[in-house]
Amino acid sequence: MVELGAFEQEGLEKMLQEAYKNGYLSTMKGLDSASSFFSVNNEAMAKTLNEKWTNGANFSERIWENKEKLINTLNNEIRDGIIRGDSYQKMNMTLRKRTEVGAYESLRLTVTESSFVTNQANKQAFMDAGIERYEISAVLDKRTSQTCEHLDGQQFKFKDAKVGSNFPPFHPWCRTTIFGIEND
Repeated sequence: MVELGAFEQEGLEKMLQEAYKNGYLSTMKGLDSASSFFSVNNEAMAKTLNEKWTNGANFSERIWENKEKLINTLNNEIRDGIIRGDSYQKMNMTLRKRTEVGAYESLRLTVTESSFVTNQANKQAFMDAGIERYEISAVLDKRTSQTCEHLDGQQFKFKDAKVGSNFPPFHPWCRTTIFGIEND
């Protein structure tokens, strides 16, 4: 399990680095006000990846927390199954159900962390281009949260951006993003 956690952490870290680079570069390419010579600031990217932006933990710490919960759950299920006298088939079914929950949590972590990193990369690109304000852009459909629906179209200053309050992501699975507002 420890190897699995390290593998998951390394894979997610590489994916988040690519998400940051792609978000930053695509934002800069789309700006008229951006210099034609720009590159990703690796220091800013590392700071974003290590930021403890929710529940006082960064993505790496949340991966290890998920792994520890999964290990404890598996150990408890096996122990309890033996005590109850469950068949191997019944314990196997229980463990499969539990690991599906682990896979769901892992996917939720990946999607939410990607949202955080991409929005941070966009924010950095806009700020590097001298843009001071942004507008919230929510995906409006039947799955849209009340928070995202309420914030859609609202404008804020980058210097006042606070993740979860006036800057995405606002919740797990958040699909909301931002776009820069050209200075007057």
